Amino acid sequence: ATLCVGSGYPQTSILSVNALSGALRWKRDTEQYVYSSPACTSSLVAGGSDNGKFYFLNPGSGDDLFTPYATGAKIYFSAMVIDGGRVFGVSGDNQKTLYAFSAATGQLQWSAALPVGACESLSSPAVTASGVYVAASCTSSSKTKLLAYDLATGNAKTGFTTYEAAFSGAAKEYGFASSPAIAGGVIYLADANGKLHFIDEASGSAVSASIQVGAGQPLLASPAIANGWVYVASFDGKIYAYQADAVAAVSHPSDVDELTRSAPVQVSGVLKPSAGEGLTSYSLEYGSTTAPSSWTYLAQNQTADAIDGSIITLGTWTVAGLADGDYVLRLTAQFTNETKIALHPVK
Repeated sequence: ATLCVGSGYPQTSILSVNALSGALRWKRDTEQYVYSSPACTSSLVAGGSDNGKFYFLNPGSGDDLFTPYATGAKIYFSAMVIDGGRVFGVSGDNQKTLYAFSAATGQLQWSAALPVGACESLSSPAVTASGVYVAASCTSSSKTKLLAYDLATGNAKTGFTTYEAAFSGAAKEYGFASSPAIAGGVIYLADANGKLHFIDEASGSAVSASIQVGAGQPLLASPAIANGWVYVASFDGKIYAYQADAVAAVSHPSDVDELTRSAPVQVSGVLKPSAGEGLTSYSLEYGSTTAPSSWTYLAQNQTADAIDGSIITLGTWTVAGLADGDYVLRLTAQFTNETKIALHPVK
């Protein structure tokens, strides 16, 4: 197992470290500080540097796989993302732009200038099968914007209205310093006013009113989502957890596991209806690519051993014979008065 990290001040390197021993595997100097967190898979390490370049490195040696891409602007703190055969990165400074590269060739597929004016802080991109999302904080207007882009073209996402939230006092210095987290069609966004926002992934509209977390201290860490729970860290030194009223979630395999064909995969997850409701049935399917056009059943019209929020086995996935690539697990839960669908990427 390997960790990929940026060294930051006063170092200027992208590093690969053995996750078990902590031993340095290799170091790639970039001649400028690396505040952006690299993204790594078994075939690629992608990182950004304040020299304005995106790097595409061999995970075994740290050598260039492809020619670094020069943006002409510092990358700052926005992390890289590898997803669905693409590499995503955001440049800041005087050129606030979202980039998408081919993970197979390092070639630029598209770039989108972010219409954020003098906004100082840009989040890391968040990627799902339906789009790429970036948040920006704007001290000059005391507002923060959440923007959405089409995966294939980089055009503004059709049907999505830019989400904006106003800030007051010192909070406007941070805006949304945290990055979006997305699950079940909902975007979770934490802000420096101590609020957690719930935004519809398709439209950009608020799903429900934002909530104040704790005493309202700034929330600069990005939310984390697992098994129907949202976890948020606050400047008050505490971590807060919130559970959805109804939950359908896949727990295993994780979205960063790279599966092998040596044995069937036990798929586990959580099913929990809203108070007063029950589970009618659930189904588990898989599809190939990050945006499947067809699905294959793994389990159909099933009832669950437990629907109290505990992790249970949902089905068995025989992966022998499947081609290498990206897949999506789809869990559909039919509760008494509502249906919940969870899309879960695997490799």
